[in-house]
Amino acid sequence: LLDSFGITVATLDLYVQVGTRRQSGVSPLSLLRNLLKYGNSNVQLTVFNYLKEKSFPTLFVLIREELQRMALFLKMDHARYMKMGLVDDETLTQEREGVYTAIIELLQFLQLLCEGHYIKLQRYLKVQPGKLFSVNVVKETALFMRTW
Repeated sequence: LLDSFGITVATLDLYVQVGTRRQSGVSPLSLLRNLLKYGNSNVQLTVFNYLKEKSFPTLFVLIREELQRMALFLKMDHARYMKMGLVDDETLTQEREGVYTAIIELLQFLQLLCEGHYIKLQRYLKVQPGKLFSVNVVKETALFMRTW
């Protein structure tokens, strides 16, 4: 129902503008995840059309950059842990919690894009024909998972 009022497109636009940063306590990815729950085919179609209409794969570039940023944080956090042990630093703990929350939200968003077997969108995650270049989101996600 919310999709028919343009909420999906507005939330995608917001995500492209702010990424995983939370606005008023709620991240755009949280909203998108809720819209996509249970393989909502209408929302998947809206996302697919949104992505196809854009001449530049901004959403996928953003996802790739966020996965790379998160992977770097995980590597640095692991190195810090190996060097100093578990540090009970409130600032570090809050930063760590924020990054882990963002990771979970992003991976769940990608999962929900694939549920319901909307094959066009699943293929589009790997290659975006007719664009200046493509971002293989499946490959980028696999590369990220290797950092864990």
